[in-house]
Amino acid sequence: MTLFGDADNASMNVFADSHGIEHPIVLDNGWSTTARYTGPQIGLPAMTLIKPGLEMVKVNGWVSESDIEAVLPR
Repeated sequence: MTLFGDADNASMNVFADSHGIEHPIVLDNGWSTTARYTGPQIGLPAMTLIKPGLEMVKVNGWVSESDIEAVLPR
């Protein structure tokens, strides 16, 4: 996921097109939603692991491949 804090839809789309981005892009003007989870200091990149059912397993921590595999349904 790519996160934008200071953009509009048009500039976000231009950026995505020019960089070949096809994954989700979040537009969070002023970082208001992001700050709820990270606090006033945004240390990007940050990883959050959310398992099915929207339970947050790790917030602002290192997420390994084995962490991801552990929360995926079998």
